[in-house]
Amino acid sequence: MPTKKELAIELSKLRGFNNPKQELEQYTTPSEIAASIAWNAYMLGDIKEKIVMDLCAGTGILGISALLLGARRVIFIEIDPEAVRVLRENLKTIEMSNYEVLISDARSVNTNADTILMNPPFGTRNRHIDMEILMNASRIARIIYSIHLAATHEYVKMRARELGLRITHIWNSKLLLKQSMPFHWKNKHYTDINIYRFEKIYKERGI
Repeated sequence: MPTKKELAIELSKLRGFNNPKQELEQYTTPSEIAASIAWNAYMLGDIKEKIVMDLCAGTGILGISALLLGARRVIFIEIDPEAVRVLRENLKTIEMSNYEVLISDARSVNTNADTILMNPPFGTRNRHIDMEILMNASRIARIIYSIHLAATHEYVKMRARELGLRITHIWNSKLLLKQSMPFHWKNKHYTDINIYRFEKIYKERGI
């Protein structure tokens, strides 16, 4: 089992998006943040021997971290076939077979899991898409780890209550966004994010 530092080093070797798509808000999750999410999930008993889903998987960094930390099975859900091709190349580097890759919309997938790890679109291009994805995640898993803009914290709290989710942990971090889109005018930019651990506490009320 790798240490947190060793995990981050392994994740840093994975490929990111070849052609990030603006409409999908595709940004590669930094290896340090992915390692931190997975390590915290592991320490809280949400990874080892669990069925883990990497929702909005992109090139697979969160799901691969779960595989490296002893998940029983990992399900990768990604809507973009081009990203899936990179994801499959990344999976070849770890030489494991206890995973499944599905090309699907994160808002409608109905495959169940014990734990979901996800870095959804923030909703800057498609308003509230992160909440639509969180809504579906709340239907198919009891434990959810998800990244959201720190500026949306009050809204995230409100929607979590509506979905019957309790926020058990919040980790604050800064996400490095490198110049990858036509509208980016800086070489790099840091944005404040919150990483949430949600736990399902009751059934959603048809929301």
